[in-house]
Amino acid sequence: MIDVVENHSLQSLNTLAMPSIARHFVAVHSEISLLEAIHLADQHQWRLYVLGGGSNVLAQEIIEGLVIKNEIQGIQLLSDNDDYVIVEVGAGENWHETVQLCIRQGWYGLENLSLIPGTVGAAPIQNIGAYGVEVREFIESVRAYDCVDRVWRDFNNKACEFDYRDSLFKRSKNRFIVTAIRLRLNKTFHAKLSYGALQHLEPSTITAQQLSEEICRIRLTKLPDPKDLPNAGSFFKNPVVTMSHYHELVRKYPNIVAFDAGDQRKKLAAGWLIENAGLKGYRDPVWGVGTHVEQALVLVNPQCRSLVAVMSIVEIIRQAVKENYGIELEIEPQILGDQVKSVYSVA
Repeated sequence: MIDVVENHSLQSLNTLAMPSIARHFVAVHSEISLLEAIHLADQHQWRLYVLGGGSNVLAQEIIEGLVIKNEIQGIQLLSDNDDYVIVEVGAGENWHETVQLCIRQGWYGLENLSLIPGTVGAAPIQNIGAYGVEVREFIESVRAYDCVDRVWRDFNNKACEFDYRDSLFKRSKNRFIVTAIRLRLNKTFHAKLSYGALQHLEPSTITAQQLSEEICRIRLTKLPDPKDLPNAGSFFKNPVVTMSHYHELVRKYPNIVAFDAGDQRKKLAAGWLIENAGLKGYRDPVWGVGTHVEQALVLVNPQCRSLVAVMSIVEIIRQAVKENYGIELEIEPQILGDQVKSVYSVA
């Protein structure tokens, strides 16, 4: 039996600490209890929303419908050979703790993704990435419930349609609930040090644990702990522009930070764009919402303001970037609330 709670506060369940009330709330710990929750929502004609670790969420103040907290856990070794292992991980497992367990077990590849907040289920939805690595490089398959066809589906890597901070699951907001992923991890460690802040490390001597610790150190210097200062990590996607647009920007801003994105395109550092527009460390005088003093890409919400307040600052930033560079910034977090018709999967 599932235990549905009425008028449940979600403020402690989103890392921006936004005040939010779910009219109906339930935590599920298995695929069976998930199906029970979906059936209950059908009976009452409640809209359905799925919440994981809350690290990539913009929660509305009142959420009509049923919010399902995905707490499906479990880690299982499915296959093991001389070169790699296949590991299945429940969507409700903590991502960073999963990375650390894999390192201890000698299952390698995820080190650069250390300390990314949220749950395992969010990883394929967002195609999380950091320091030159994306999770799609290691996903063998994703298990999800199809809320349209009412069947369980297993997606191989190609079927997930991964892209930069994007996937089939993210684009199909009203359809899939991820319950588990399968990771293909190497048994031999190969340090990936192409990212600028890692290039000083020695690839022939560094261990997986040392690399993970260095990643954590770097992240902690740039990203505030949500427990101390409410935030959702990197808030904006790094925009990708054509080469002609890039060269136009370089003429005006010679120090612009950019990376090759393939197909004659450049990926621009959104944090640099915001900082160069004069908004690093900006705080709204009324709401107190603003950008972090150390990293302009991070929005902070020290006074625990609502979605309206946060989005007002988002629009200030987006307008400044558009006026300065001719670029429309996209946000990474997803809105949890009644802007969609059915399921809205978030981190």
